[in-house]
Amino acid sequence: MVTDKLERLRRNLLRSYIHVSRGIGIIAAMFPVAVYLSGRAFGISLQDSLSHYFFASSNGLNDPFDHPVRILFVGGLFAIGTFLFLYKGFSRGENALLNLAGVLAIGVAVLPMGMWQVARFFTPHAACAVSLFLCIIYIAIWGRRDSVNLLRKEARISFYVTTYNIIAALMGSFIVLAVVLNFLFGTRTSIIFWVESAGIWVFATFWLVKAMELGELIEQEDRAGTLHRQPVAL
Repeated sequence: MVTDKLERLRRNLLRSYIHVSRGIGIIAAMFPVAVYLSGRAFGISLQDSLSHYFFASSNGLNDPFDHPVRILFVGGLFAIGTFLFLYKGFSRGENALLNLAGVLAIGVAVLPMGMWQVARFFTPHAACAVSLFLCIIYIAIWGRRDSVNLLRKEARISFYVTTYNIIAALMGSFIVLAVVLNFLFGTRTSIIFWVESAGIWVFATFWLVKAMELGELIEQEDRAGTLHRQPVAL
């Protein structure tokens, strides 16, 4: 009886990882869409970047109390940051990077664009955003070994390795493109909004793929377990 309960607990804990991964992916995927649609609902036109929605005013008068999208912008980043911080990695290194990524996501929210600006395109806000993506890129390339290598089918290992490498390459490309556009145009073009959004959607894809990978690990262990013991009733 105790063994059955422990096995049930183990499975539920593993499934919790899947739900958290999906949650991060869904929140991140919806973030640019929700920010844009919320702005439109208040009569705010497409901004030059996602960060501009922090200060976007619905009446165009630069009223310090009229920033209707700010709550959604900050709340979404806090949600992503909290999930990243609470998500435990498969190794100490991955866990440390996830904790750092969580802090950086919150830093993007609490250090608005333009605060303590060092150069035209370098601020603590931008540094937090770029560093956040670099943490996930590192995890996608090197950190995924801790879980992907647990899969028994070489074809699935190859699939996930290739997928994570593509995700890392795309995220890196969007970071570079955003920095270059910012350097060339400042924030005077809405192209940066779409580049940032694309980067966030790739970030979301990473977590959705991670949920799929963990799901396969659970199914693999369940199938292996049935060869050695009676199925556990859930």
